Amino acid sequence: MTEFTEILDEIKKSKTISLNQLQELDRLFDDRFWKGLSLAIQNKVKKYIFKPSNREVWIITSKNRDYLTLDDYFCNCKDFFIKIVLKREAKYCKHLLAKFFSIAFENFETIEIDDDRYINLIEEWRSIELDP
Repeated sequence: MTEFTEILDEIKKSKTISLNQLQELDRLFDDRFWKGLSLAIQNKVKKYIFKPSNREVWIITSKNRDYLTLDDYFCNCKDFFIKIVLKREAKYCKHLLAKFFSIAFENFETIEIDDDRYINLIEEWRSIELDP
C-alpha cells in the first residue's frame, strides 16, 4: 500500500494534512480513517516504554477499553480479526490508523514505566475483544 505510505510520509514532513490527502485517505479507508484520525487528535495513543529494557508497547484508548497494537500489522480489536484477518476486507483497523497518524503528527503520550510491571500490563492489554 505505497499510496498510504507516501501520504503518511508527506504528513510527517509537513505536520499537516491537506484536503487532497483527506479525500484520498477517505477513499482508501472510509470510516476507519475518520475514526482513526479522531483517536489520534484526541490524544488516545500511548507509547509505553519499559525501563530499563526499553521495550515499547503502543496502546490506543478507545470507548470501551485499551487496544494493543504490535508493530504495524496487529491489533487485538474485533474489527481487526473479522474485517482484516477473516474477511480480508480491509488492511488496517481504526486503532492502527490512529497509531500511524499519531506518529506522523508526533501527537502521542510517552509513558515510561518499570519493567517489573510489563507482565501484568501485557496480560491486561493482550486479551482479544470478542464481545459483540
